[in-house]
This record gives sequence, structure tokens and C-alpha cells, in this order.
Amino acid sequence: MEASVAEPQRILPAPSSGVPASEEEFLDRDLSWLEFNYRVLNEALDPRTPLLERVRFLIIFSSNLDEFVMKRVAALREEATPGNVSLTPGVITPQHLLPRIRQAILELLWEQAECFSKTIRPCWITREFTFWTGAGRGGRAPMGA
Repeated sequence: MEASVAEPQRILPAPSSGVPASEEEFLDRDLSWLEFNYRVLNEALDPRTPLLERVRFLIIFSSNLDEFVMKRVAALREEATPGNVSLTPGVITPQHLLPRIRQAILELLWEQAECFSKTIRPCWITREFTFWTGAGRGGRAPMGA
């Protein structure tokens, strides 16, 4: 039931040695931030981390990603609008960056869902914790009821 700790995948390509830097090797602050948030998610995947701490890491990951989408992705979408000049420092243009961000976010969300459904939730259920939803009597009902 516990997920094994995998080597974190890199959202950014690994730097090469001795070869002139390409556009891919420059650190983009948005892709770098997504890689950091992946490391937060990886803490939730680590079976050595206590269960409640794993839940907290999932909460932190979700909060971070929510803010990132509301602030950074919205700003990049605005900059990618035809006629706007990019104010974002970096080598990668918003038009090229947004699809990469989208793909990275989709992969992160899939990992988060897998972590919760295959690791966290089964652990909590076997320890007789109850997840509550916003529906039902008194506005709350046990999840799956």
C-alpha cells in the first residue's frame, strides 16, 4: 500500500557539462518553481514521513500550485496575448513556456491524485479515520457513504 520513494523527476533538463548552454538549460523561474513544488509533493510520497505530515505536504503542495496558477500562469497568459510585450525576464517566451507549464502541472496533479488515492486514503481508512465531504446531514457526510 505504501508508495516507494522514487527519484524525483526533473521538470527542467539536467545541465550538460562542457557544452555551450542552450535555451533549455537556462533556469526559468516558473519551471524551477514547479520543480520545487514537485519536491514538496515527493515528501508526501515518502513512506518514511509520518502520515499526518504527508497529508500536510499534500496541503502545502495544493496551496502552492493554486497560488502559482492564479498569479504566474495568469500573468504569463496576459503576456502571451498578441500585441503585449513580455515583461518576464527569461529566455523562454510565454508562448513557448505555457504549454510546458501545462504539461508539468498535469503530471504533478496526476502524481498528487495517485498519492492520495493509493497511499494516503487507504492508510487513513485502515486507521479508522473518516474523510468528510460537504454534503449530507448537517452539511457533512462521510466520504464514500
